[in-house]
Amino acid sequence: MINKKAMTLAEVLFVFIIIGIIATIAIVTVKPWDKACKYAYSRMYHSLRLAFYNAMLTQAEFPTTSTKFCEILADKELGYINTSTDGENCSASRDLTNNPRLFPDEKVQIMASNGNKIWIGSNAGAPFIHTEQESSGVTSKTKYYLVYVDINGDKGPNTAMWSEKKLSDIVAFAVTDGLTVIPLGHPEVDNRYINAHIVYPQVNEDEPDGRVSDDMTYYEAKRKAWGNNVDSSDNMSLNIQNDLPNDSYFKLTNTGSALSPYYPDGDSYLDFFPTPISVDSANGCTEVSTPCYVDIYEYH
Repeated sequence: MINKKAMTLAEVLFVFIIIGIIATIAIVTVKPWDKACKYAYSRMYHSLRLAFYNAMLTQAEFPTTSTKFCEILADKELGYINTSTDGENCSASRDLTNNPRLFPDEKVQIMASNGNKIWIGSNAGAPFIHTEQESSGVTSKTKYYLVYVDINGDKGPNTAMWSEKKLSDIVAFAVTDGLTVIPLGHPEVDNRYINAHIVYPQVNEDEPDGRVSDDMTYYEAKRKAWGNNVDSSDNMSLNIQNDLPNDSYFKLTNTGSALSPYYPDGDSYLDFFPTPISVDSANGCTEVSTPCYVDIYEYH
């Protein structure tokens, strides 16, 4: 007679624990970058903004050369972008353009201690100039440098090519003489990178600031806060996107483009643009001289 022995409760629990561990590993390894993307992007954005703002407190003017711009970002005494090189690799000969196709290691100018790689984009060593007619009719000029960052270091996918199914880890920012860091490209419309907020006008004088909106994409927040209003007093309302070539990895288009590096059929970011967004007048925002502003909160 065969003696059949059932599993004990302890054995059953042990099997479930093993299955749980395997399932957890599988979930984490399927799309680990998608889970870490928002934290990595937010951390880099705020580090860059803080580093540049504080560095400019000791500068008489906006850096006239990309090398100087790079050096103040990499200053170890400030330490907002932790790096051991202290600007030793800052050189205009390493600069990228406003439409780089490759991001080679030999062009990296700042290697952060956390592994992030930083490239500088310039106009042949000088700042780019953004010219725009503001809503008031005044034509303004804004100086800026481009900063490209691999926010994932040597980990994959190591690409600037974004798609809905594959998030890129090389991103771009414009750093302006208005002491503003502006997100460019896919993070503007894809909230897997960042969430933006509108800060509404102060209603109660006992409050230090106005009420804050729910999370939304940066693109949506700009439209709800400012509509089509452009004012150089708030650099984040500027259309620096317009300076980028049509085939740039960081060029947004809501119409599709045959030059799109993502989709040859021109489908690009089309699905990510919501229907036309109107100014949030119900909460005090206006099309011109709006008291609302946009902020990007640090991810926790």
